[in-house]
Amino acid sequence: MLTGTEELARALDYPWERWIVFLHPSQADWVGRSFKGTTRVQGSAGTGKTVVALHRAVHLARRNPEARVLLTTFSEPLAALLQDKLHRLIQGEPSLIERLDVLAMQKFGERIHPAQLGMPQLITSEHLRALIQRHAPAEISRVYGEAFVVDECQDITAGQLRLLAALAGTSTDALFFAGDLGQRIFQQPFSWTQVGVDIRGRSRTLRISRSAKPAELAHQPAVELCWLLPRARSQFRLRGSLQTLAPEQVQRERERHWQMLSPGGRALWGWPPPGEPFDPEAAFPEQLPDGSPLPDHFLLLHIALAQVELLELTGHPHRRRRWRGESGWAEERLNP
Repeated sequence: MLTGTEELARALDYPWERWIVFLHPSQADWVGRSFKGTTRVQGSAGTGKTVVALHRAVHLARRNPEARVLLTTFSEPLAALLQDKLHRLIQGEPSLIERLDVLAMQKFGERIHPAQLGMPQLITSEHLRALIQRHAPAEISRVYGEAFVVDECQDITAGQLRLLAALAGTSTDALFFAGDLGQRIFQQPFSWTQVGVDIRGRSRTLRISRSAKPAELAHQPAVELCWLLPRARSQFRLRGSLQTLAPEQVQRERERHWQMLSPGGRALWGWPPPGEPFDPEAAFPEQLPDGSPLPDHFLLLHIALAQVELLELTGHPHRRRRWRGESGWAEERLNP
């Protein structure tokens, strides 16, 4: 965790393993602060929500040496990615790792159900609500954690949110969410307050300017891309470095790729800056036609790949493979 601008400057020289779990100094307060109730940080893509969630989980586990902390999200591939980043963040601290559980919400439900309610059986939603209210607040939370940190919270279901709210109750620092409801992909919108989650006065929007990203990449060119395929229960992770192109080539390629986008795809670059307060009078075009001028904030990155990993969460055990340029792109089998 960094506290000043000088430390931030030094962080830009970190190796890749530290950079991907780097916490921006402006976000440290929401990692270490104590909250009397459920809390949420939100922000557009790339503002550091996941890193805040990781550091928050570690902070809660360190603060209370007897506590168990659950770090969860809506899918197994994302949970596997969180697990990897968590180990990078606290490598060399096995006692801490033992008290930090990383599970997808479905796996968490499958784990607690037999212990608390017996083998799963199909029941009505009314019966489910009654069971959660009767069992969740004390019995389950004592066994499975004193604190819950949820990443990509926009895609958890209403039932999962209700369960977490019942487990956390009104305890201090028991429930922390990171996500952006505007990036929802897999769930229909629903009211958080109607399922018992009230974040009024305990919500913050992360606003690290996207204009800072080019400067950061110029100083620290290491890049890792993640392609998540939820239905296939797989994820690709591509690692490499940003390559410098001649200015005239950069401009030519920006123009070419801009015109290759569909009118609907271009429209996103015509919207107001993400993460800023919503203005009902602002323009949100649905399309930008062919020939639309190239916006300054449309950037093109040329990445030289050095490594590709594929994690497949089907079968037992899960299958993880790697291909590296330095090894002639030969396939390597890894422990999942």
